Amino acid sequence: QFPSGFPGISLISNYKAAFSPESFGTLLSELQPTISGEDLFLVQLAVRLTVAVIDVEPGISPVVFEQVVLPLFHLLRRSLIQGSALKPVLQVFQKLTAAEGDGRFASLVVELLNTPEGTVAKQGYISLAQCLAAAAQSASPHAVQELLAQILADLRSNIPDASRILKFYALGEIGITLDVDSLEPAFKNLIMESFQASEEIRGAAATSLGNIAAGALDKHLPFLLDQIRDSSPYKYTLLRSLKQLIDRAPREQL
Repeated sequence: QFPSGFPGISLISNYKAAFSPESFGTLLSELQPTISGEDLFLVQLAVRLTVAVIDVEPGISPVVFEQVVLPLFHLLRRSLIQGSALKPVLQVFQKLTAAEGDGRFASLVVELLNTPEGTVAKQGYISLAQCLAAAAQSASPHAVQELLAQILADLRSNIPDASRILKFYALGEIGITLDVDSLEPAFKNLIMESFQASEEIRGAAATSLGNIAAGALDKHLPFLLDQIRDSSPYKYTLLRSLKQLIDRAPREQL
């Protein structure tokens, strides 16, 4: 276990020439049991240490995937990593894609989106979607557009509820920075059709719409306000979307 004042992060950053790739591999293998445990303070410290390792030795990223990222999926699905503890995890996903390119991005997509029915809590869905969006930041535009097209196609088809919920959250998180409207002009109809579904799906769809609108206020805020003003049967759900937009939009644009 790490003591609270563990200096490993600054040691790696300041004395990177003293470490070999083999020593980093040994270090990561030693971190694996910590990340597989449930002491969240130690998990966060281990992930921060992993970020420092990738920064100085990007070639170690395949080992990071095996020793660090795979155990993290279990914690993410159980909603044990969220808030400030999630920030270094997002960095790991972004740096893995940056180090290995679209091939690694594709493997992360498979792990993040192929979730068995009934194994994820609400915050777990959101954390997984945010990890996917973080990985997408370092992927090629073509790879991200392909992913979005696949998510939209899946949402139009008959998929399990758990998969639908996760993909709505993923669509929204990616949509904050990418123009979904250019890929699927009718995406609002696709989302609003889900307002008639179960509470969990309805909430995920409302969050997705709010996030996408937050990324392009000029395009989507008028639509939201018009729908709310026109006494839409989905007014309450649309108000949830509006609240999400306010929470995620840049303050200077509101």
